[in-house]
Amino acid sequence: EPKLLGRGTYGEVFHYTNQDLVGKKFIDAKGSDIYREIAIYQILIDSHCTPEMLHFDLTSAEKVIYFEHYPYTLDAVFGNPNFSIYECFYDLLRCLELLRSQGILHLDLKPGNILVNKDMKHALLIDFGIAEVDRTINQNKPKDNAKQTPNFRSPEMCLNRMNKIFDTYSYKADVYSLGLMLL
Repeated sequence: EPKLLGRGTYGEVFHYTNQDLVGKKFIDAKGSDIYREIAIYQILIDSHCTPEMLHFDLTSAEKVIYFEHYPYTLDAVFGNPNFSIYECFYDLLRCLELLRSQGILHLDLKPGNILVNKDMKHALLIDFGIAEVDRTINQNKPKDNAKQTPNFRSPEMCLNRMNKIFDTYSYKADVYSLGLMLL
């Protein structure tokens, strides 16, 4: 019996303990969003920035992507004396640079979307459900106010919601979100 690990806007995540893998089951997600997320994981394969995508099943009624299992999220290891904050955040900065070079904006960086390995020294990114892929790398994007979790939203996103001062964003929104986690 799979164990529910978490629930988001467009899906649920389960741990299949008998196989030690994780499945992300999509709920209320458009097909194009599912395919985009799979494509991002395929772009990042062998990057050591995401867990390994083992396979996916889009043919059944339940659309699921299966990944290797990691035991912790970032929010679960803060304060643990074995947690190596410097090594993990170095990994995350390296991953953000790779995303930027590939024209990928994650747009939902938060502790719950960062996995940490068993020895608590390496971090990986997950949940590219609202990510954007833009091959015109580093150009500002038209604003979508629904992006980013409110507590980790960048200033240009917040200010746009309030008074429309800014109407574009870029990969810097992800850097800002990561910086907030260091505070």
